[in-house]
Amino acid sequence: MSHRSSSAKKGKRSPSNRSALEFALIRLARRAHSEGELTSKMDRAGYAESEISDTLAELRRRRYVDDLSYALAFARSARSHRHWGPLRIAQGLRQKGLKDSHIERGIAEAFPEGDTEPAAEVLARFRRTERGRGRGTPLSRKARAYRHLYARGFSREAIRQALKDHWL
Repeated sequence: MSHRSSSAKKGKRSPSNRSALEFALIRLARRAHSEGELTSKMDRAGYAESEISDTLAELRRRRYVDDLSYALAFARSARSHRHWGPLRIAQGLRQKGLKDSHIERGIAEAFPEGDTEPAAEVLARFRRTERGRGRGTPLSRKARAYRHLYARGFSREAIRQALKDHWL
């Protein structure tokens, strides 16, 4: 099995012979994407760098991609539906190729009051589930709750405060 060099890949067109704009519009019709995600997908499909940059410029002109709006929507959705904290949301946005300034704005708007109260809400939700009421000593259940909140992306300070205020 032969491997193509990256320069050979750059000259290759998509197997479907679609333009980069068509390729991007198909992906955007399914769900919103960041510029970084679209760039990566078009690059993997074999589009030239110049075609990718021209396509992104056209998508920005049409307002089909906007990384700041994407960051704001992602952060709000991840907080309310996935019950993620700010650290996990930041990680998710970084993976999608967003700039730090967009990530910071998204988190600031999703957590205007900080992450202590949202951590307490996630803790209460956790305690209502079977995992939160499971077996073990009170200390081991508290440790499980701490790990759960930490994995969800809450700061250590917010977790400690939530456990102090809301753990029986």
